[in-house]
Amino acid sequence: MIGSLAGVIAARSPPSLLLEVAGVGYELEAPMSTFYTLPAVGESARLLVHMVVREDAQLLYGFGSAASGCTTWFSRFSLLALGSRISSISPCCLANSAVM
Repeated sequence: MIGSLAGVIAARSPPSLLLEVAGVGYELEAPMSTFYTLPAVGESARLLVHMVVREDAQLLYGFGSAASGCTTWFSRFSLLALGSRISSISPCCLANSAVM
């Protein structure tokens, strides 16, 4: 997994940005709270990264800091992932396991 990237901002157009690290351009999506704190194109930046691997895509999400919404985003993402896993469980079984 990729935990963070440090490099030069090659392009930025919300919600996407291109961060060049050692000659490789990483395309990331970032929340507006991160875009407001990013330096200008051509300047150095370091972003915390969350990588999402799906059947049809591999996505990188960048955050300026854990306080910039990274923790909240991870919580929401975890709940969505949990929701997709429990969607096939019957309501009766789900209620019984919540009581335990």
